[in-house]
Amino acid sequence: MVETKNLQQAIFEKCHKALLNTVPAASLLTADSLRLSPTVAMFLLAVDGMTGSPMSGLTEESLTANFAGRLAAQFAWAVECIGNEGGKAAMWGEYSKNGQGEQSESKRGADFALVVPVSDHKVKVAIFQAKKVLNESANISQAGSKHAPDPQKDKLYDTAQVIAAAAHVPDDESLTWVHYVFWREMNKFPKSISLAQLKPILIDTEIVNLSKIDTSKGIFGSFAELLVAATSKEDASDEKQFVVAGWLHLDLEAAKVFLPELCALTDVVFADEEGQGGDFANLLAAASDNCLDVKIEPVNQQSIVAQEVVTRTTKRSRKNSI
Repeated sequence: MVETKNLQQAIFEKCHKALLNTVPAASLLTADSLRLSPTVAMFLLAVDGMTGSPMSGLTEESLTANFAGRLAAQFAWAVECIGNEGGKAAMWGEYSKNGQGEQSESKRGADFALVVPVSDHKVKVAIFQAKKVLNESANISQAGSKHAPDPQKDKLYDTAQVIAAAAHVPDDESLTWVHYVFWREMNKFPKSISLAQLKPILIDTEIVNLSKIDTSKGIFGSFAELLVAATSKEDASDEKQFVVAGWLHLDLEAAKVFLPELCALTDVVFADEEGQGGDFANLLAAASDNCLDVKIEPVNQQSIVAQEVVTRTTKRSRKNSI
């Protein structure tokens, strides 16, 4: 007899498999401690899809676009299947800067940013630069363009410090929420490292001017684990801005300065599973002069299970009324 699974079991098993594929076994993040939510499912399934994709040979720009598309597709699916707890429609937004002038990627070195509201007054933010890896070797010293000759890594350091200063982030935390993403060969999970972690490696090994780094070192972590950390519940802080597990935490007041600056610097993906970050979405929308596309898409907050309950209740009511 074939055992049937309910929807929640099937989703959890799929996310559990994705977790095992994309997070090292030694990680503190385990299936037992995993809090299944639409955002967790979105991150795990999108990264797992990239890990198992034969498209690993794409350019860095194409890999980033592919990943953003997977995030969008998985978020809508996860919200509908898992549902949320807030009673509001979840929200999805993508903000694309014009890519020209002083704030272009060639001048700033950042590929995309993720903005994840965790309450109506707190948001988490991280910036990412994508790199391809071949045989655990990655080039982070890509030369600049004619109009922006500095190496890409130098521009990324500068961007981190400029935008951190805009939000009055302490100097010792200015590099901890900006990360490289290392897309590896097919069936090898992508890795990540913050600029704060990378800097001593470059100094200690005296390879600042060399183009290749070895991503096999233990300090390079799982990209999926970093993403899932955005959904963790930390203790409340009195600080307006602080960094935890690679994510910059901002209150609404700090975000009023920070998010418009962010939108001008890089493409932004906004994922709000509880629909509680409307003020943050409005701040990004207000920066539309610096963005070609500003879109916020409400996503149905009722899970399929909840919709089935409503449907069954409605059918019973109609049957009883006959």
